[in-house]
Amino acid sequence: MNRVKLFARLASLLAVVALVVSGALVAVKTTVSADDSSSRGDTSWRLTNAVTAPNGASRKPVLFQLLANNDKVDTYNDEIRLDAVIRVAHGEVNPNVGSNTESSATGLRIVYDYVNARSNNSGDAAHDFSTNNNPFRYLNTIDGASGADNWAHNQDQYYTIHKIVHSGLYDYVTISLEADIDYINQDQQASWWNHTAEGRVMPTPPIYVMVGAYTNRSTYPMSNLSDLNNNPLATDLMAGRQTTVFPGMCNDISKESCDIPLSFIGWDANPTLWSNRQANWGLVTDYGLNGQPSGVAPANSFFVRMYNGKYSQDTRNPCYQATSFKYQWIALKNNSNWVPVDALTPTVQQVDNQPATGIGAPPGNVNAAAFNRSKSQSGDNTLYAPGDAQNTDGSIDFAKAKSEQGLDGYFKLVTWPVMNPSCSMINTTDPYRNPANPGITDTMTQSEVKEQLKNAWTIDTAFYKYDVVRPKVPTITSVSNTNTDSSDPANNIGFSAMSSSDPDGQTDDGDFKSNSRSSATKPIIKGAGGTAGQKISVYEDVPKAGATATFSDGTSKKVIVKGVTDDYENMGHLVGTADVNADGTWQLQASSADDIVDLTNPKERERRYHAYQTDPTEGENGIAMNLTSFFSPVYVVNFKAAADKAPTVDPDKIVVPHTQQSGSLDGELTNGNSTTVSIGGTMSSSEGESTMKLYAKHVTSPSGTSGTKSKSASSSVATRDDESALGNEIVGIDSAKCEQSIGVGNDQNWSCSVPVQWFIDNTPSPVADSGCYFKFVAVTANKDGVTAESDPVTKTVDFYAPVVSITSADNNYVKGKVAVDPSTPVILSTILPGATVHLTWPEGTPSSAPTTATVDSDGNWQAKVVYGSKPGDIKAYVVDKETNASKNVVYKGFNPTPPTDKLPFTGGFSSWALLLTLLAVVIAVTTYVVFRKTHSRLTHKGVHAK
Repeated sequence: MNRVKLFARLASLLAVVALVVSGALVAVKTTVSADDSSSRGDTSWRLTNAVTAPNGASRKPVLFQLLANNDKVDTYNDEIRLDAVIRVAHGEVNPNVGSNTESSATGLRIVYDYVNARSNNSGDAAHDFSTNNNPFRYLNTIDGASGADNWAHNQDQYYTIHKIVHSGLYDYVTISLEADIDYINQDQQASWWNHTAEGRVMPTPPIYVMVGAYTNRSTYPMSNLSDLNNNPLATDLMAGRQTTVFPGMCNDISKESCDIPLSFIGWDANPTLWSNRQANWGLVTDYGLNGQPSGVAPANSFFVRMYNGKYSQDTRNPCYQATSFKYQWIALKNNSNWVPVDALTPTVQQVDNQPATGIGAPPGNVNAAAFNRSKSQSGDNTLYAPGDAQNTDGSIDFAKAKSEQGLDGYFKLVTWPVMNPSCSMINTTDPYRNPANPGITDTMTQSEVKEQLKNAWTIDTAFYKYDVVRPKVPTITSVSNTNTDSSDPANNIGFSAMSSSDPDGQTDDGDFKSNSRSSATKPIIKGAGGTAGQKISVYEDVPKAGATATFSDGTSKKVIVKGVTDDYENMGHLVGTADVNADGTWQLQASSADDIVDLTNPKERERRYHAYQTDPTEGENGIAMNLTSFFSPVYVVNFKAAADKAPTVDPDKIVVPHTQQSGSLDGELTNGNSTTVSIGGTMSSSEGESTMKLYAKHVTSPSGTSGTKSKSASSSVATRDDESALGNEIVGIDSAKCEQSIGVGNDQNWSCSVPVQWFIDNTPSPVADSGCYFKFVAVTANKDGVTAESDPVTKTVDFYAPVVSITSADNNYVKGKVAVDPSTPVILSTILPGATVHLTWPEGTPSSAPTTATVDSDGNWQAKVVYGSKPGDIKAYVVDKETNASKNVVYKGFNPTPPTDKLPFTGGFSSWALLLTLLAVVIAVTTYVVFRKTHSRLTHKGVHAK
């Protein structure tokens, strides 16, 4: 940017201020959502540096598609224009914030380096991005017509979000951005320009997109963003791209780098469009603009202005007279194909008789540009397309163009220069000056189209209800337990499929009566409607399992909502994936424990399946985008079999004995190691003859489950082939196992008494400090051997006596320690809080003597010795927080002397103090009397002497 452009910018800024005051650029608060992004739930993760979103998606932004950018600029009219689609984790970006706000409010921070265009060039000094950059602010266009109008009036560093498409784990965010930039001018460094003939091709300056905590400018100011290329939450949208830069002046350049026809990008009010600002880029036509209906761009929304750098030096040379150009409206179709817009310019169009002008900021007589308006206004110098989507007043009906051709909703106008026929170089097919056969046709391959666009200038772009095109929706054709067609009931042993006449897969087709007694079914899911090379993902839910029931991965079993085909948050549990065959068919078989249907639980019998298709095609940066289709119709299956409810282990019925200090028991269990631990719970049997086994396993921590009850009767039922992982089967009294057998019935009580010796024997070595925690699990099996497992319950099984000692006893305190027997698994720190030491003093000790003491966190305790304590033996025992009592210990030879604090002048008061005080009074009185008598005699003698 040069000084002329800078002054023009300052003048335009005053106009923008006036527009703000008048309400043309107001910040509008909105609650309109983009797709389903308004249902955001907990979004606190968005402000963290976590590299993975809660749903498992990578949070690094990825460029899905660069729709358009101005990859050719001159240094007098250097601007940034860009339309792109970015992939982010679902929920990362929130477009529903006010306009004119910090970009971080959306969760998408975009920065670029205003002068970085000068860096990374031969002879240039090193450049620090972190100190030379500009942030983009956000302008809301999703809120409706006012936002679209605001964007058309923009002239500053802003970006807008046109659309957010939720697809699988990700959101695809379509953005436009506009900004000023400063490429190096020829007059600033002529040597940089002289070594090139047709413009300077250089790496496109970076535009970084950031998410997460890096969107907070206070926490992460620009000075902390110097290494964005290696940042896991940032992406350079321009990485690997090049821009051709042409000089902004030509007076001192001897080579031919200035005699290039250029296409003006436009900035501020140059040229004057209907909005008097930059309406020509990323125009939002969804809601109607300037009195036009939805989908129609007003007249004077778009322009083309050609100019030549050397025209000012020699206005008579026809080779420097850029008076003609070719242009064409093209559009995106199916995400990746650029095609001519048949309703506008099915073939390339040529415009002649544009006034010649030279380079400048802006080019001279810029309002002599060709605009989209009626021919009667400008004659040949008009963007008036031959198709029926351009109205007579020059406005363009993009809604019609999109509908007639099945386009995605993104349009751009591209131009190619045309050499003056009078130029001596007319036969030259220089791609910069006179590209051969420009234009795009329907018969071209995309590689040929790409070659044509490489030589074109992109000047104008527009959106109308643009959408990222998803893959085709697949269908589920059968669910069976064989590889044959499920329409034959013989192949559906154990379950029945939904009615094939049900259009949305939601009708319950009733019971299919089966005599099958199989314990589990591994469903084979088959389908069609796929695209070869893409991947199918099948999900399931269990609608009768209850809203709180979950699979082992934490996903809910009651999630699929009828008629909702794009809810990827509540899509059920992933059964598996399958590659699509050449004919579009696919199949997979359930294999995980969650998907092998356990037939012991009637709540699990009905399952619903649906699927989506994923396109693994790589995006702009060579990364698989994993764009997904909508979900298929739901396929309902009813599995039939007898089932048992899961058993329970009730923590309230696990009763642990404790050592006692009572009668003849001195820190001992009632019956020694034959004393039993009582355990109880419930079990059920739907057909009778069900059995239960009880397992316990020593664990080193309570794992947060101690004292929690097992799941209710509607809980999920798990199958287990390897029960050894549960621990050892518990052995009860007289070496009998804790096994139960019951008849038909639900929630029948069971109980078992287990000698404490079993727990001692099943505590692994080394025993010391290993803890007293056991995890209990009950496992039932019906008569077919189908097992159901209770929730684990972890319980402290501590029946070990603590150890107390008296370490000292003097006139002031009795002190001691509490410890544990190293031959037991007790962890000292677990018994200290709340432990109480009980004391017995020698006979005759005053009743005010403390009978208890509290143990501190280090195992120490102490009790105050009261005045009048008698000599003799002190006894003590401790009761820990599990109520285990220790053996009594005896401290012999306690012989207190009068405490020093009771002696005179020490602050106390006793009989000794009273006697001493009286003695002191007597002495004082006697001394006073003697003194008075002596004084009287002396006085008398003195008088007579006189």
